Amino acid sequence: MKRVFLKLYLILAIANGLTLLVVLLTSDKLLENVIGDFSQYLFKGTFYLITTELESTPVQEWDTYLAELNRQFLFPVTLVEPESLDLSVKERETLTTGNLIYLPAHLNTCQLIRGHSKILCFGPVYRFGLLEIFLVINAVYLMIGVAISVLIWVRPLWVSLMSLHSSAVSFGQGKFDTRAHLKKTSIFNQLATTFNLMADRIQQSIQTYQDLTNSISHELRTPIARLKFGMEMLQHADDKTAQRRYLESMSMDVNELDTLVSELLTYAEFDPTLSLLELEAKPFIPWFETILRFEQKNIQEIPFTWSIPSFRKEPIIKFDDRSLQRAISNILRNASQYAVSHIEVLVEESGNELLLHFDDDGPGIPEKEHYQLFEAFKRLENDQDNKVEGHGLGLAIVKRIITQHNGDVRIARSPLNGARFTLSLPMV
Repeated sequence: MKRVFLKLYLILAIANGLTLLVVLLTSDKLLENVIGDFSQYLFKGTFYLITTELESTPVQEWDTYLAELNRQFLFPVTLVEPESLDLSVKERETLTTGNLIYLPAHLNTCQLIRGHSKILCFGPVYRFGLLEIFLVINAVYLMIGVAISVLIWVRPLWVSLMSLHSSAVSFGQGKFDTRAHLKKTSIFNQLATTFNLMADRIQQSIQTYQDLTNSISHELRTPIARLKFGMEMLQHADDKTAQRRYLESMSMDVNELDTLVSELLTYAEFDPTLSLLELEAKPFIPWFETILRFEQKNIQEIPFTWSIPSFRKEPIIKFDDRSLQRAISNILRNASQYAVSHIEVLVEESGNELLLHFDDDGPGIPEKEHYQLFEAFKRLENDQDNKVEGHGLGLAIVKRIITQHNGDVRIARSPLNGARFTLSLPMV
């Protein structure tokens, strides 16, 4: 951070230095008229005294008089012929009227002696660097003023950046509850808000995966413990019938582990932080009816029917075939595990959304469990739980898939007095 602001000051110093250098190199040209007016004003009285003295002195003594003056003056005093000076028409007219002229090319100030053809010149007269000193002093004051102004402007930025830097370092060291707190007037307030949102998501993801790891450990512990028990009992079993029974039990545990791993891989596959689905806009109803007929053949233990109304305009949905089919299949299989005798699927249009209702006539779901039911490894806490297969990942997968379709999934009481799962999908 310090290097950033040091670079800023260095750039300002270089820029001011270059500006000052250009001004110094071009000052004579830029201030030519000012210097000329100043020289005429400065030497006007001296010219008057000298020309008056020359006019009263014989011409043959002028050289002696000027030689004496040159010993006293710090700059040359000379008499020149008009032809030796490269004068413009305007400058000749000015001399003719008795006024002084300034010749920047020679740094001379000249005046015509009245009644004579000679011109009296002072110079070259150097300004002894007074203008340069003046410009340098002003430049220094300007640079100090700019530095103070920049400091006043930069200090709040510095404080905000250091606060953000401190928060980022603390968060990187594992303090995931760290948040950046800046003033609302800070120019970096939006950046701090973005950082806090990112920190919230990361902290939530870490907490989710910690909970998921704990849940996986718990889910794995039971079949692994049964496998260990079965292996131990198998070693001491002499009866072939008993051995076969233990082997069948172990095979079921292995299948359960295989199913759990498959579900975990599917759950991870639809994590929106890892990959996003490629959605394609197309007619939805024909595809949906095909999926329902396919699932009807696979779920034969509980019959289900569907009702799709006539739409004035064919609903167009942006969706991914494979993932949305997986979500619908999970919803139907979940309903078949809790339904008593019937499952019903209804389609409804609501504004810019297409609603898919999945109703069953089972025991229903308590409202307090609606939200947590979409979390990984969460299942209903009722007497039927022991009869229901699965690890509690099916609805969590549905939630992830529908979220990636920019939709939502909700639970309510169904008209069949069981549970109603509603998938809402935005229409194009």
